[in-house]
Amino acid sequence: MDTVEIEDRRTGRVASVRRPAESLTRGSELIALEGMVHAWCNPVREEDAERELDRLAAGRPERVLYGLLWLLGLWCSLVGARVGADVEQACVGTLDYRGVRRELSGLDDEGWATLTQLVRRGVVAVLHDEGEAAEYLRTMATLIPGLGTLRRHLLTLADGFSQDMERNDLTPWGAAAHVIRTAGWEDGGRDS
Repeated sequence: MDTVEIEDRRTGRVASVRRPAESLTRGSELIALEGMVHAWCNPVREEDAERELDRLAAGRPERVLYGLLWLLGLWCSLVGARVGADVEQACVGTLDYRGVRRELSGLDDEGWATLTQLVRRGVVAVLHDEGEAAEYLRTMATLIPGLGTLRRHLLTLADGFSQDMERNDLTPWGAAAHVIRTAGWEDGGRDS
């Protein structure tokens, strides 16, 4: 199955979640990545999480970037189901972060806005089509001098978005594991 529908228990609305692109990552990697992101969002565990992310990205940084984009797309889909809003306009279109990590990023407002727009485009690509996502990653590798900068930006946005979700009683942590296991996508098998 290429998509799975997850019902929000509070509202009864459904989120449609696209299967992760097997050519870019496996479900088990996404589950591990979700744990690394959770650790990264804790300032005490951030350095250890960075090392784990570096290990996962070694040789193929696009795997981690795709995984982060997929995770943000999943969270946007879940928020869309909770509030009954269009995922792309109401959720992806508003991804941003105003906290301390933005101030520490070293980016001016224009640089921040540019990277945020690139992340939004990447999340939309992941929500739409495996080919779009692969093309996005290929293009990013040629446009951005350091994919590490984009990764840090993605993590910063994930930190802010996860906090927003938690403030609104929607738990992001464990969502990827739940969706991947429920859909049978953990091992990458197409029969699931």
